[in-house]
Amino acid sequence: MKYTYITASLLALLPVAQTKAQVVNPAPRLVVNITIDQLRSDYLEAFSPLYNNNGFKKLLQDGTVYSICSYPFSPIDKASAIASIYTGTVPYYNGITGNKWLDKETLRPVDCENGTPENLCTSTICDELKISTGGSAKVYSVAPESEEAVFSAGHAADGAFWIDSNDGTWRTSPYYTKSKISWLTAFNDLNSTSTQYSTSRNKKSNSILNEKVKDMALQCIKSNGMGLDDITDILAVTYHAGNDKTSSVTGCQTDVQNVYTKLDRTIGDFISNIQSLIGKDHVLFVITSTGCSDDKTADYSKYRIPTGKFYINRTASLLNMYFCAIYGQGNYVETCFSNEIFLNHKLFDQKR
Repeated sequence: MKYTYITASLLALLPVAQTKAQVVNPAPRLVVNITIDQLRSDYLEAFSPLYNNNGFKKLLQDGTVYSICSYPFSPIDKASAIASIYTGTVPYYNGITGNKWLDKETLRPVDCENGTPENLCTSTICDELKISTGGSAKVYSVAPESEEAVFSAGHAADGAFWIDSNDGTWRTSPYYTKSKISWLTAFNDLNSTSTQYSTSRNKKSNSILNEKVKDMALQCIKSNGMGLDDITDILAVTYHAGNDKTSSVTGCQTDVQNVYTKLDRTIGDFISNIQSLIGKDHVLFVITSTGCSDDKTADYSKYRIPTGKFYINRTASLLNMYFCAIYGQGNYVETCFSNEIFLNHKLFDQKR
């Protein structure tokens, strides 16, 4: 049995686990690469007494933990993190700087993907597996949202599946297949009588989404015959560990605890089912964190602690005034987006 656990957190990292020396085994028939959005290692440790023996405890005790892991860029969100995990490189090379970025021609925000990985500028580990096996390896991804599914699947995958934010059904992109997928249709029909889901954090909890992802991932393995031969296949799965509530984490410890304990049970059930299907000695589980968090920061002013807030729009206006004082009137700063300021290079050239 082989496990790998990696966490890249904004806070403390997990200590390295002690593992027994193992005889080198053949390549696994199935690699299950699980990415957990907003997983925090401090919470993972804090709630460990509440976990069962099949989820996080099994991974931490029987697996190898890599603690010196981090993302060498900022800011991090789930799109840039997942692209980095699967390409093994940073946004400068893979092109995915975030969920959205500014189109320099129109100065309008654009999505990082539209059902295709075409904005991903480098190959992924899934692509490289496809190449090395001459296309024989089966590669699929399952995630709550499209950018997670697309960037973890890569360019050469057989399929990427995510939850439609409108009706809660599972969908894919014509990029991966232009024909109707019979097992996907049957799975959606089978689950259409249950409560419909949405990827909106305000409508359905992460726990419900994680269960839905687990069921879909298991169905994907069964329907596509993954892990049944000696050619290694990859299934990329994304779960969410963020707080279900919109309030600060400091005010809803019980809700956070519930998210982690339910996720522990979901992952434990997921691992047990896959091992029953493929065999314990033929599956490699790899778990990583996106390293980002949507948690709201505490109100320091409430406790009379000196603090302040950086406003990038005010900074952009001041910067433009500075350039005007030096070079004359003009719109030197075109706009700002996220933590980025966009300069009018043509005007700078004209002003020499």
